[in-house]
Amino acid sequence: MCSSDLDARDGIVLVKGWEESTNLKAIDLGITLKKIGFNLAIYTDTAVDGTLDGPNLPAIEEFLDQTGLKTIAAGGVSRLEDIVNLKKLESKGLVGAITGKAIYEGKLNLAEAIRAAR
Repeated sequence: MCSSDLDARDGIVLVKGWEESTNLKAIDLGITLKKIGFNLAIYTDTAVDGTLDGPNLPAIEEFLDQTGLKTIAAGGVSRLEDIVNLKKLESKGLVGAITGKAIYEGKLNLAEAIRAAR
């Protein structure tokens, strides 16, 4: 399985620890990765990562729809409702979510999140 991490803000790929913006759209990079044999991406929306304000569902859904990559969403997950909303994207290829800060700060119960994701 070939996979890649894609970090984006406002749909544009970021590099060098999110310090530099490129001229490349995350969707375009995802399409290229799919064409050369990648099948999984971790898509981090840096605008919401670490904010606990909820994931950017429209951007994640558009990435899934346009690229055809299986995707793990990262950024913004903070509560059980976020897991429930992300679960709705499973049929489009969402295969997981990164919930680190929410669990670490006690805002999301891991056992409940796992139940909601099943």
